[in-house]
Amino acid sequence: VIIASNDSHHLTGDVLPLESKYFALKSGERLSEIITYKGKYYALGVVCSKGYREFKSAFDSYQEHVFAFYFSYISDVAQTVLPQEIPYALEKELSLTSEQDAIDVATFYIGEKWLGIDSKYVVESISIAQMDDAIQIETDHHFKGTILYDDKAVAIIDIQNFLKEGVHTPYNEIVIVRYGTQKEYIGLLVNRLGEIPEIATHRIKALNEFVIGNKTLIKSLVFPLENEKNKEILTLLNIQKLNQVLVEPELAHI
Repeated sequence: VIIASNDSHHLTGDVLPLESKYFALKSGERLSEIITYKGKYYALGVVCSKGYREFKSAFDSYQEHVFAFYFSYISDVAQTVLPQEIPYALEKELSLTSEQDAIDVATFYIGEKWLGIDSKYVVESISIAQMDDAIQIETDHHFKGTILYDDKAVAIIDIQNFLKEGVHTPYNEIVIVRYGTQKEYIGLLVNRLGEIPEIATHRIKALNEFVIGNKTLIKSLVFPLENEKNKEILTLLNIQKLNQVLVEPELAHI
């Protein structure tokens, strides 16, 4: 139930019609992601109350959790759906055959989340059977082990918890990603591989880190085309943040 709002369409006493997962956050927990709400795309930030005097402290006589929701408008769904331009291509080699400015994006799924990385950074995918399990690592820790690839020890990470993706199914593949000026690699655990579409760069919408947080793993979004049956939003990952936030801190302790 809304107790305060700066939007005339969401009045005090109204119910905020969002998924229950946003209200399941524990004290001090926060979540940010892209949602579709009333025909519009928003970057949504949510935080559960903890110890901030103008918000709610642990010593209030009122013990129910209070949640703050911040909606940052991205675009209207109807305006973002573009006319069909280029059909998706399956497993094609790295090449730009069209005259327009475009990139190939290697896509994959973690849980049911559709993700992608510019194909020029993706080396290959290998079987998870080649991974050496990490030793003395918590089950919910993102660092899961290492593999030897191109004569280098490559850290394997699981980013499902950072995506707030609640569908936990066994992983089948490791996507090897190259970053930096040297031949440095990261391994991403994925459930299954997707297509490698060629996408016009004007369809790729970068996100403002000020809105979604400077530790987000998301770099930009690709919205569906008008005639596509799949209406999912493709989320492009930020390789630099994968390395800086998740990999480098762990390697420093090895």
